[in-house]
Amino acid sequence: MNLPAAGLENELSAALGRGEISLHYQPKYDILRGRVSSVEALMRWTSPRHGKISPGVFIPMAERLGLINDLGRWALGEACRTAAKYYNPSRPTSVAVNASPNQLARGAEFAEEVAREIESAGLPFSAIEIEVTENAILNEDAQEAVLSLSTRGIHVSLDDFGTGYSSLAYLRRLRPGTLKIDRAFVEDVPESLESCVLLKAVINIGHSLGMRVVAEGVETHDQVLFLEHAGCDVLQGFFLARPMPEAELVECLRSGRIERLMSGEA
Repeated sequence: MNLPAAGLENELSAALGRGEISLHYQPKYDILRGRVSSVEALMRWTSPRHGKISPGVFIPMAERLGLINDLGRWALGEACRTAAKYYNPSRPTSVAVNASPNQLARGAEFAEEVAREIESAGLPFSAIEIEVTENAILNEDAQEAVLSLSTRGIHVSLDDFGTGYSSLAYLRRLRPGTLKIDRAFVEDVPESLESCVLLKAVINIGHSLGMRVVAEGVETHDQVLFLEHAGCDVLQGFFLARPMPEAELVECLRSGRIERLMSGEA
């Protein structure tokens, strides 16, 4: 999409107030439990003038304009409200929300904000998960935020693992509860022997540090079979479901469509 940057920036600054920003949710399938155990909340922008604007365009723009904290705060609150509507203690499904580098740079203050939002929605801390990228946790303030979240019992997931600059030392110190393998490691599996070896190694590293491992970008049945055999814990990708609006998510969870797909019944 080739749009004039200045005009789009002006529209983005007002988009949230006009209700143009929404959340879509992509389910994650827990292999051991045999069910969807969490969903990832993803921001979407539909402009009346330009139509659907890619997150790859408007998220970096929001970072540049200093709007990302407002967008992130809104997304967290919206995700908590959605989770509170459907949370079932006997069959819990958590909601994962992405945190930007700017949000994490606020350190313990950000963790306190997350905790307040979860508590105000009447949810246990385990109902919400905060996803952070490798590059976002390189500074001390961001690491303080991660440690503060974990101390409170709020689950932290390291997203896009393998594409950034963090090291195993960060994993050992911060101990996020979940490691998300970037889709770049998954896309050539099982055809590429090198990709298979790397993927198994990352899964083993995650497990050796006591973390659950999620594979993103799962798009084929062969990838599902390989990841199951390699010991991956959770799958996420278009093979299971694309990101969807809240109403469609509710119907998807109610019908057990993904569970039937994974069991071969669909």
